[in-house]
Amino acid sequence: MQLASAAQMRELDRQTIEEIGLPGMVLMENAGRATVDLMQRVFGPVAGRTVCVFAGPGNNGGDGLVIARTVHGLGAFPFIFLLVRPDQLQGDAARNFAIASALRLPCQVFDQPGRIPALLDTVLTLNRMHPVHSLVDALFGTGLTRPVEGHFLDAINCLNSLHENNSLPVVAVDLPSGLNSDTGAVLGGAVQADLTVTYAQPKPGHYHHGGPQVGRVERVDIGIPAKLVARAGLRGATLDGATIDLLDERRKDVHKGTNGHLLIVAGSEGKTGAALLCGRGALRCGTGLVSFAVPRDLNPVFEAASAETMSIALPASSRWLSVEDYDLIKAAAEGKHSLVLGPGLGTEPATAELVLRLYTENPLPQVVDADALNILAAHPEVIRRPAGPRVFTPHPGEMARLLGSTVAAVQ
Repeated sequence: MQLASAAQMRELDRQTIEEIGLPGMVLMENAGRATVDLMQRVFGPVAGRTVCVFAGPGNNGGDGLVIARTVHGLGAFPFIFLLVRPDQLQGDAARNFAIASALRLPCQVFDQPGRIPALLDTVLTLNRMHPVHSLVDALFGTGLTRPVEGHFLDAINCLNSLHENNSLPVVAVDLPSGLNSDTGAVLGGAVQADLTVTYAQPKPGHYHHGGPQVGRVERVDIGIPAKLVARAGLRGATLDGATIDLLDERRKDVHKGTNGHLLIVAGSEGKTGAALLCGRGALRCGTGLVSFAVPRDLNPVFEAASAETMSIALPASSRWLSVEDYDLIKAAAEGKHSLVLGPGLGTEPATAELVLRLYTENPLPQVVDADALNILAAHPEVIRRPAGPRVFTPHPGEMARLLGSTVAAVQ
C-alpha cells in the first residue's frame, strides 16, 4: 500500500473535488460512515451506547461530526465536544455542524484551557448513563505542523487519561491528533489510539515514530479515484497481503540446506551481542544455516552462546576483524547465499579496510549495517562502487552520518 504525504493528500483532495467534481461533502460523508463501520467491526455495535466525539476546527472535525450523526442513526448516544466556537467552523465542517445542530445532537463547546476536570466528569457521567462505546479523536488531521498547546493539548490529555485510567477505546480519525503526518513526530502531545482509520492512503507518520500512538491502522476508501492516486507520484509503501502472498510457502520437506546459508561478518570486543542478535534474527525469519566470521579470541563466546549457528575463528587480531582476514572471509563466503556486514564490528583502521574490500569486491548480496555504515560514511566515494546488491539498514544517527546531515533533519 502506497503512502501519501500531507501535501500529496491535499492535492488528491483538490483534484477529486475540482477536476473530478466529487464534492467535499461527499468525501467527508464517505469518511465518517466508513469509520463507523470499522468502529463497529472492531469494538462491536454502537446501538444503545455512548460515542464521544472530540471535534477540532478543520475537516478532521467535520469527519467527526459525520461520525456523530451516523452513530445517532444507528441508535447510539453521540456527544460532541467541540474545541472551537461554532462560528469558527468553515466549509464542509460548518455544514455538518449545522446538520448536527438541526438534529439536536448533544454538544458542548470547550474552547478555553484548564477544563480537563469538566471534560473528564462529563465523559464519566455519560459512561454511567450509557456505557461508552468509544472516544473519537477528530481534533487534528494531516495538516498539523506545529506543537499542540492550550485547550487542544488539554483535550489530548483528557483522551489519554480516559484511555489509560478508564480503559475506554480511542478511535483516531485519519491520524492520532498531535502526530506529524509525514514524520510521526509528536508535536507537543499526541493521542494514544487503539484504532486509527486512515482515509484513501496510509500516511508515513503511521509507521515512523507514530507507531506507539496509532494502534491498529485500517485504511478505508472515501472516493478518491484510483487514476489520481496512480499519477500522484507516491513513493513510500507498506507491504500488504497481496505482496506477502508473492513469497513461496515453505515446503513440508525442507531442511537446513534448502533455505540458504548466511555469513555474518560482525562482532568485536565488547560488542558480541550485536552479532549474536543478528544471527538469532536470521534463524527466526527462516534462514537455513547461519555462520559467523569472528575474531579468534571471541570465538568461544559464539560457540557457547549459540548452539544453532557455526563460527569461523579468524586469526589476524584477537579483538577485532582485520583486512588481513580478507582471504579467509572470501573463502568462507564461497557457497554462501548472502552476507551481513557490520553489527558490533567496530571501526578500527584495519577493520575499516576489510569493510571497504568486502563492499567493493565481494559479489554476494549484503545487508550493510551499524559500524559498516559508519565506515562507509567516512568514505563516501566507495558507496557507489558495490560489487553486488546492497541493502543499507541505518538508524537515524547512521543515516545522518551517511548523508552528512543531522539526526534532527533525518527525523
